[in-house]
Amino acid sequence: MEEDDKAKRIAELNDRMRLYIGTRDTDSLGTVVMTRAITTLDYSDQLIILSRVKEFKNFTDGDDPYQEHDFGAFSFKGTKYYWKIDYYSPDLQGASEAPEDPDRTYRILTIMEASEY
Repeated sequence: MEEDDKAKRIAELNDRMRLYIGTRDTDSLGTVVMTRAITTLDYSDQLIILSRVKEFKNFTDGDDPYQEHDFGAFSFKGTKYYWKIDYYSPDLQGASEAPEDPDRTYRILTIMEASEY
C-alpha cells in the first residue's frame, strides 16, 4: 500500500473511532480514556468535550502533518483541550507496525486538558 493510501486509511479509521465513541464500533478499534481533569468535570461538560472530539474537523498541517487525523486541540469554557490517538500492537506490548490495519492495531484515544500534557 502506498504511503498516501496508508495515511488515508489511517485517517478513516481514526475518524471512525472518534465518531463512534461509546459504541461497539469504537470498542472494536480500541479504547477511549480521559484524564483526571476531564473526569472531574460536570457530566454535562464531559459530554460536550466528547462531542467536540467526535465532531473535530479543524486539522492543520502543524497538528496533523501526516494527515492521519490522530490529534486535535480545541478550547471550551476558556480551557484548552487535546485529544490524541496512539497505535499499539493488539497485545499492547509495543507500537503497531501497521496502523492502517485494524486487525493489527489497537487504538487508544486519550482526551486531556492541555495543562496535563
